[in-house]
Amino acid sequence: MENNRNIVLDIAKGIGILLVIVGHTTCMKHICRELIYCFHMPLFFIIAGYLYHRQDIKTLFVKSVKRLLLPWGYTLLLQIVISLIMGDQKEAWGFVLSTFFPDGSRWDNILWPGVHSSGAIWFLPAIFWCRIIYAMIEQRLGKKSIYATIPISLVAVLLGRLVLNLPLSIQMGCSALVFYEVGYRARYHNLIDKHVPLWVMLLFIPLWIFYERYVDFEMFGYNYEWTYIFDVAIACAVSYILIRLCAKATNALRGLCGGGIRTSRESLGTNTMCSFIDVAYLRKT
Repeated sequence: MENNRNIVLDIAKGIGILLVIVGHTTCMKHICRELIYCFHMPLFFIIAGYLYHRQDIKTLFVKSVKRLLLPWGYTLLLQIVISLIMGDQKEAWGFVLSTFFPDGSRWDNILWPGVHSSGAIWFLPAIFWCRIIYAMIEQRLGKKSIYATIPISLVAVLLGRLVLNLPLSIQMGCSALVFYEVGYRARYHNLIDKHVPLWVMLLFIPLWIFYERYVDFEMFGYNYEWTYIFDVAIACAVSYILIRLCAKATNALRGLCGGGIRTSRESLGTNTMCSFIDVAYLRKT
């Protein structure tokens, strides 16, 4: 099974994990942080969508519970235990509440205001719901799934902007459907393997920096400003460029090493879930 993995996507996820860690460092300058935050989480949903394949909903649900929800629950339980051992009962109770409300950042919510953030592991229940909901839509609508996923994503973001968030990251997962859809369409049209001149990708970088200089976009907390279409477009474009650069670098290394390459970034990407749990302890969002 390991030989069937997409090395390029593993390396891209590994770089994404490193960016999550770098983005959460306190010494990070604002503009650098925003450049990272504008795409590093959408990247994971895009890759997940790219790897999507149709299967029985019940089978998918059971697999996703084991791979996503159980590690998420164990991690929160460990955080609660550690807080109790340290004598911080308030923080422990905060983690109990965040079990039901793991959005990662919002404190001003209408439902359960002031709930403790669950940290970086909000991603796990969010991608669980995103995967399940997308599978239900795709199996019913097929190629027309885009007519449901984008409106659902937009409504979820608008509700989040109005400070109304559903528990268990259901709404966060719904807001990510647009990125999951993009990833699925990218595989359908074989976009990742299509050649894009390096100068075209480099030309996009100034536009990316200019846009993030004036627009503060972050996926968690539904911080899409009021420029939803442009935020999604920029996140998808930067993610695509990163993946294409990973592909170019992988091909170059294969030419030099004759195949059989395995990098630390690929190793991180292969164990994405474990990496996110590690990040949860490195830094709470």
